[in-house]
Amino acid sequence: MNFDLVSHELRTPLTLIINPLEDLLNHSAFSTEVKNTLQLMRKNTQRLLLLVNNLMDVQKYDAHKMVLQKEKFNLTEFVKEIYNSFISVANHRHIIFTQKNNIPDCFCVYYDRQEIEKVMFNLLSNAFKFTPEKGTIEMKLSVLPNECDLVRVRSW
Repeated sequence: MNFDLVSHELRTPLTLIINPLEDLLNHSAFSTEVKNTLQLMRKNTQRLLLLVNNLMDVQKYDAHKMVLQKEKFNLTEFVKEIYNSFISVANHRHIIFTQKNNIPDCFCVYYDRQEIEKVMFNLLSNAFKFTPEKGTIEMKLSVLPNECDLVRVRSW
């Protein structure tokens, strides 16, 4: 089965759904209930698009065609951005979501930002999926002596 062809065929209609949804969400004439439903539709369509993109990435990995785009980034800022992306999910689900940073504010590392972002979003999505309401999720950023840099996500 040619996953590239299937993925491409799925991406196009998903994009054609997302764009009109965005347009509809920009109209203020809808009730809160309708806007919430449209936002849910957009969120789930974007989730499907992400899954299709991940399928394409897996195909690239399998074919050894994936090349990491390593660049120097501020890891502290990156983790703050990821945290801020999920704080509204935490508030909505009544989950205590904390981020503890034990490294300097300007801690730079080389990594493929897009790929690490996918991993972090996947980890946090799963943490939120399996953490009960009023539970706790903690992201802890620290440098371990004589070991690699580590970002931990823990929920309970």
